[in-house]
Amino acid sequence: MYEGDTFFNLTILGRSGLVALSITLFVVTMTAFYVIAKRISLASRIVTAMVFLWAFIWLSPQIYYLYYIFLFEGLPLQNVIHQPPNAQEILSIMTFTSDAWLSAHAKAVLGWTMILLSFWLARKPPTLK
Repeated sequence: MYEGDTFFNLTILGRSGLVALSITLFVVTMTAFYVIAKRISLASRIVTAMVFLWAFIWLSPQIYYLYYIFLFEGLPLQNVIHQPPNAQEILSIMTFTSDAWLSAHAKAVLGWTMILLSFWLARKPPTLK
């Protein structure tokens, strides 16, 4: 499924760093989402989750590229951010129908986790009897 994914071309140390970076970005994104989402309605949370995912998909390649600069000698310092993703790109990521890359599937997991958190925050707290 992930045949040809660049992750598998990295050394164990390179993979470990990439996983650590990805976990860090996941935690930072989820924390920022939680801080905002806990104060707004369910519908607003879902919209906010999609905005967060859209921004993550658009901007995170620059962070990952900066990491790759440390791994590979000779990579130039440059901007790798292109046009923001459109609704079809977001939908294909969220439905796991985009490219079969670990990065695309990880983005889908981030999006679904924010949506699940949105519903979890909407639950009514248990009442004490």
